[in-house]
Amino acid sequence: MKSISHVFLCFLIGISLTACSKENYIYVQKAGNHTDKSYPVKEMQGSSSVDILWVIDNSGSMSSYQQQVVTNSHAFMQDFIKQQLNWKMGLISTDKSDHPYAGFSGSAKLDATVSDPVGTFQQAVNQLSTNGDSTERTFTPIIQSITNDPNFLRPNTPLAVIMVTDAEEQSSISAQTFVSQLSLLTQGRNIFAYGVFASADFGCDSSEGAWNYKGSPYEGFISTAMNGQTFPLCKDFGTSLVNIAHDIVTRVAYSAIYLKGRPDTSTLQVIYQGKELPAGPTEAGGYWTYDYRLNAVVFNNLDFAKNDTDSVRVLFEEEN
Repeated sequence: MKSISHVFLCFLIGISLTACSKENYIYVQKAGNHTDKSYPVKEMQGSSSVDILWVIDNSGSMSSYQQQVVTNSHAFMQDFIKQQLNWKMGLISTDKSDHPYAGFSGSAKLDATVSDPVGTFQQAVNQLSTNGDSTERTFTPIIQSITNDPNFLRPNTPLAVIMVTDAEEQSSISAQTFVSQLSLLTQGRNIFAYGVFASADFGCDSSEGAWNYKGSPYEGFISTAMNGQTFPLCKDFGTSLVNIAHDIVTRVAYSAIYLKGRPDTSTLQVIYQGKELPAGPTEAGGYWTYDYRLNAVVFNNLDFAKNDTDSVRVLFEEEN
């Protein structure tokens, strides 16, 4: 006969258990979040074109950071030139009363057809100066510049937004409102978001006062809404720009699925027409690889798909 204490213990542990053994312990396995989602092939296809919008702070504390952009601009652009992408760039400041400095109507042309793109970009950054409004806004100038010149965005072209500032976002709109307005203006195209910030939680000392990226409107846009990337403004700026360029090229030129959750890679499966596609390089019989940095399934090619209306399923358990 089981003791009263043993029966009571079974009841407390959970009535959902089918039985309570005579052992002195019970093993409970915590279930992870399961993802099973389908993606149309046409949404995974790479592109040869990208529009890039720079927003660079031009307040009084930004002189040295602007010069780092100038110094490392060649390193940033070499990936686009090497890949022969049909790129276009625009440059605006954090002063909402400023006109665009490059890429928009009335400013210097800056795209893949320009004979000296690096020099043109460097000249535009130098023109920013540090006399801009001390209230640094990033969201508002983006909405203004695209609204005033909708032709900056080319049809069916992904948009990369790069924000460079040492101050917190001071527009009068929330991240959620900004995302909604930007989505309407860009008409549902893919948006890649990047931030280079001098926040305290990035290990930076800002003369603008201590502020944290975590919990900020920037986090709401870049990390939460766009699954983008951030970098510290005060550290290894050249490497940061190279990483941003590489990420943009990878997202644009390669066919990929960008995941929301971080998968336990041992559970990651890619299914097409009921059959699992092996992972690995093409020469080894593989169809895809997992890029941890991008948190994406990157396809070697899409030759396995019969037409654009087909879908691919991605299944995985999120890592704990």
